[in-house]
Amino acid sequence: MLKVNNIVLRYGGILALKGVSLEVNKGEIVALIGANGAGKTSVLKAIMAVERVSSGEVYLDNVLLTGLSTDRIVSMGLCLVPEGRRIFTRMSVHENLLMGAFLRKDKKGIQDDIEKVLTLFPRLKERLNQKAGTLSGGEQQMLAIARGMMSRPKYLFLDEPSLGLAPVLVDEIFKIIKEINESGTSLLIVEQNAVKALKLADRGYVIETGNITISGTSEELLNSEHVRAAYLGGH
Repeated sequence: MLKVNNIVLRYGGILALKGVSLEVNKGEIVALIGANGAGKTSVLKAIMAVERVSSGEVYLDNVLLTGLSTDRIVSMGLCLVPEGRRIFTRMSVHENLLMGAFLRKDKKGIQDDIEKVLTLFPRLKERLNQKAGTLSGGEQQMLAIARGMMSRPKYLFLDEPSLGLAPVLVDEIFKIIKEINESGTSLLIVEQNAVKALKLADRGYVIETGNITISGTSEELLNSEHVRAAYLGGH
């Protein structure tokens, strides 16, 4: 289990997270939804130690992660695919995949995993030696997820995976996310498309101005009048 316990995060004098707690159990997909600026990305950055928390703890299988470096956290099985993809545009697709495995020493395993992610993302196989910056937006998102998978994460965090993509590509990305989960990876997804995220997820949390205000199964959140009015267009 990944357990986030009462984390507080400040940006200077601004209190971004006001005691956030959540859990992701092994094998689950969990959605974190909320308005822009509510603190969704801050939660992911706090878990990964990209931003240092003022208080609170993060545990992975009862092992305390708080205070560890980001690379150490990655080596323990957590990985963040950031908003905006952040691929290495001047490197090839293949080189980006290798960068995802930079902490690993098992050359045979790395090659095997490249073959696995290329099976998940056949478009990337066709563009393996192409500069990543010349890919389409959807292909760049696929590469960002594939690069994240190269660290062999137990828990994969996706920050706005559908951002800026055409609906047909969003469907393709979410289908692949489901396949990743079925292969044994647990996921925490921050997503602007709340309906899409909740239909994919097992459970969800709603964050508002740095606080978790509602949590429950995806079905419960989809049927919540407050969630429907605030995030699902009232339908």
